[in-house]
Amino acid sequence: MKVAVPGITNVNSINILRKDGYWITKEDKEILATKPFGKKRYPRFHLKLSKENEKGPTYLELHIDWERPKHSQYWGKCATEDDETIRGEVERLKVLLLGR
Repeated sequence: MKVAVPGITNVNSINILRKDGYWITKEDKEILATKPFGKKRYPRFHLKLSKENEKGPTYLELHIDWERPKHSQYWGKCATEDDETIRGEVERLKVLLLGR
């Protein structure tokens, strides 16, 4: 699920996501992070924060990785991109990242 969220800065986002239990796997022009549901690595939320240009809004992309794929060509088959759990987490992250 991809949602535009204006007003988010990368510096604050990294700290907020870490405090919320997300593991930052890449921080550059985009931020990639994961957060497992329990004590194991899968299932987990997989988050991407990115900007298409400097003046545009930040895009929040979130999906659930249910298991580690056996082969690289099957990444899409192990993930869910839109369901009630994802919509709830997106709304929670918007409130968390915007401080409202």
